[in-house]
Amino acid sequence: MLVTRPEPGAAETAAACAALGWDLVLAPALVLRATPPARLPPAQALLLPSRAAARALEPATLPVLAVGDGTAAEARARGFADVRAADGDAASLAEYAAATLDPKAGPLLLAVGRGYGAELAAALRGRGFRVLRRVVYAAAPDRKSVV
Repeated sequence: MLVTRPEPGAAETAAACAALGWDLVLAPALVLRATPPARLPPAQALLLPSRAAARALEPATLPVLAVGDGTAAEARARGFADVRAADGDAASLAEYAAATLDPKAGPLLLAVGRGYGAELAAALRGRGFRVLRRVVYAAAPDRKSVV
């Protein structure tokens, strides 16, 4: 099996596949690079739609709504304290935010990778939230893995 997922997730995927008896080749197609803003704007909550977003940020005192259990675990491991998880996809994260947060309580900070998160931001705005979408990581081709 060819594993093209970027690190640090590639090792996790490889271990799970190896446990199933697969022969593996690790060849990450991308490298993720943290590009967090120097300062995060004030917000009522931080939304993390991926583990990569959690890894790119220093712990903040904001409540965190993570896309799912894996991202929530990553955020807790990084030192975020008040972390809650949605059911694992952007739609459930939008639903969870709408059910637990108040649009009048201030903006939501959506931490995303470059080129991601526009649909989630639109869904939240459609529910009356002001969304501050900030790019906190970028993916680039892994030149070492290119054949």
